[in-house]
Amino acid sequence: MVFPNCTDAPCMLPNDTGERRLMAWVGANINDPEQSINCRLTKEHPTCLDSIIHQLETNRNLFTGLYAFCGYSFAKGGKLITEPWDGKPGHSSGAEYVKMITPMMKYCVETGIEFHPVINFDDPADAEANPQLYIESFAAAAKEHGWSGWSMDWELPVNCSKPAIDGCWDPIGNVVNFTRFVDLSNKIADGLHQHGLAFTSAVQWITKPWNSKPAAELSALLSSSTVDKWLSMDTYYFGTARVIDALDFYMNAVKPASKVGIGMSHLSAHPSEDGFIARFHALRALDVKEVDMFFMPVNSSWLPWLRKWKNDVRGCPNSGVLSAWANPTCF
Repeated sequence: MVFPNCTDAPCMLPNDTGERRLMAWVGANINDPEQSINCRLTKEHPTCLDSIIHQLETNRNLFTGLYAFCGYSFAKGGKLITEPWDGKPGHSSGAEYVKMITPMMKYCVETGIEFHPVINFDDPADAEANPQLYIESFAAAAKEHGWSGWSMDWELPVNCSKPAIDGCWDPIGNVVNFTRFVDLSNKIADGLHQHGLAFTSAVQWITKPWNSKPAAELSALLSSSTVDKWLSMDTYYFGTARVIDALDFYMNAVKPASKVGIGMSHLSAHPSEDGFIARFHALRALDVKEVDMFFMPVNSSWLPWLRKWKNDVRGCPNSGVLSAWANPTCF
């Protein structure tokens, strides 16, 4: 059975069980030309925001939710504020960006699509000392806006040689700092769970404190964490072999593997058809439960493969036996 391409006319995934989650990041300053390369701007959809909503509408059941950079940050003491303007051309202030992205947030809430703001700390050491203030502040805002959870994108400088000196609080600088980062993440996750909210964190190069090698200590730390999902950015980059090496690492290092979200990016080198097949066959073979795309709108070349994975090729002839990968149009 072959299904429509879902580019312009709405369609639903057949037989979708909801077992697999496809999340996507919404980049900061989505109307910045550098970040809107895949926006299909038309008279009916004149902005990138319109283009993103259009992609959600024409791919019913495909996207579970969004991790959205939406103009918020935490000040010292846990107060949720809008970010100041950074002075970069094409960028908006936090208040402007909140206003800009509000229609998308409302669309998600109204249609049952999860909405997780991506928010970092202005003062990580203060958050470590007073996590409950941050938890309660976020929970109140989530109740007001209908948010599903809080996601963090921790990419601080990596030049700290000692833990927490001179205001330096780099989670991947060394084992001590990474352990403290996970401990803080666990406290936030535990607190948000009391409010029925999720906590996820994007991570990359987490083996750096262990000299870029896997370690039983690292695996135990990640596996015992109460964070809902560790979102891997190491699976974004470079060629197919490096992506699959990183995929193998995360799916084996964290137990249960359902605690991992596998980040994929359509901004790096574009895979060949064989590259797509290798990636998505690996996702299916390893039983990956969440894929996280950076970022929306997703390049249309990725959508057929994402549908195959999300629907577990149930719509292909013979449920995918002798047809899943040779037939690029079925899912």
